[in-house]
Amino acid sequence: MKIIQTFWTAGQDPLRHGFGWTHPEYNLMSWALSKIKTYSLQPDPFLHIDGDIYVPNRIPEVIAESPLVAQNREIGTGYYRQMMDKIIHVVYE
Repeated sequence: MKIIQTFWTAGQDPLRHGFGWTHPEYNLMSWALSKIKTYSLQPDPFLHIDGDIYVPNRIPEVIAESPLVAQNREIGTGYYRQMMDKIIHVVYE
């Protein structure tokens, strides 16, 4: 299984290089779009590893070959919940 890291600068300045986007600021402000684009380009199963994780050892096969892997349950703040409730209300009602 491939492991995908979505933002690797390879030593280039992120304020001057667009990393595939037409302008550097698009890359810096659109990290979510970068992930979606990267995910859509994968023809095979993959494991996404964010830049805020350190993997010191090989990922065990039982995890790498699982149909779904999650690091943790996402629990937002009260502010996040209120914002999402407003969005859901507009979209679904």
